[in-house]
Amino acid sequence: MNTLEQIIAYVVAFGLLILAFRLAHKDKFKSCLVVAVLAFVACFSAQSWFQGLFKTEIISRAFSTLEGYGKKLDEFQSTTAKMRTELADHQTAIDKNQKELANQQMLIRTAQTNIAAQQGSITSQYAQIAQIQAKLASAQTNIVAQQEKLSDVTYWVSNLYSNMVTETIALSDTNKVVFNQSTNGSTCCCIISKHVPIPQSIQFSALSGEAINIPQSLAGPFALHKNLLLQGLVGYNVKTTVLQIQYVNDTRRTNVTEKVELRGDRVFVGDKLIGYHEGSVLYFTNDAF
Repeated sequence: MNTLEQIIAYVVAFGLLILAFRLAHKDKFKSCLVVAVLAFVACFSAQSWFQGLFKTEIISRAFSTLEGYGKKLDEFQSTTAKMRTELADHQTAIDKNQKELANQQMLIRTAQTNIAAQQGSITSQYAQIAQIQAKLASAQTNIVAQQEKLSDVTYWVSNLYSNMVTETIALSDTNKVVFNQSTNGSTCCCIISKHVPIPQSIQFSALSGEAINIPQSLAGPFALHKNLLLQGLVGYNVKTTVLQIQYVNDTRRTNVTEKVELRGDRVFVGDKLIGYHEGSVLYFTNDAF
């Protein structure tokens, strides 16, 4: 340090001491103490040994501080680089998850499409099953009807001979025959048989009871209600004529009618109208069955 710098330092120190005394004179002791310390520092700074020590200490502390800041900066940069690496890894993981999510969404949409197609297929199959069930029900009905028909056929065949009945009934037998004779020679007869005939099995013949007593077959079909047989006759004498009726007894039907009445051209069982006749032709009403 040159002489000029030392002189300046002493002058500054002397000035600061004068200022400190004036402050002390004015009772400003805190300010006086500060100024006095600065005066001693200015005085010491004029000494070369103090300057060396001050410079060495400042430079040492500056270097130490810079080294600390350098280390902190390195640590900050390392932390920043690590954070960047972690952020890059997280971004990569996010991108991967987004791709997987997109794939899952695509799979879900595909599954939804497949489910919709399967639901449509199931609906179609239900409709087909319903149609098949309807057809099966119809077929079952037809089978039941056929079974009933077969049962009837079996019943008729098995009972054809064992239940064959032949009845000989005189027209004059008022317990079994009710008739109405018209003026043109036709007779409407209502015959009460013992049993209920099977309609298709009836064979009807008449014997006039006169000189040539040959049975005359009467053509059907015959009007039949339970065990009541309505038949028209033309040219037969009601006093001498005998009817021969052959039929197969329907053993399933045991409800027979024992009394019938002709009222003009109408046929009654009790008070119920069951038929009527036009000349020698007789009919049953729908209510008779």
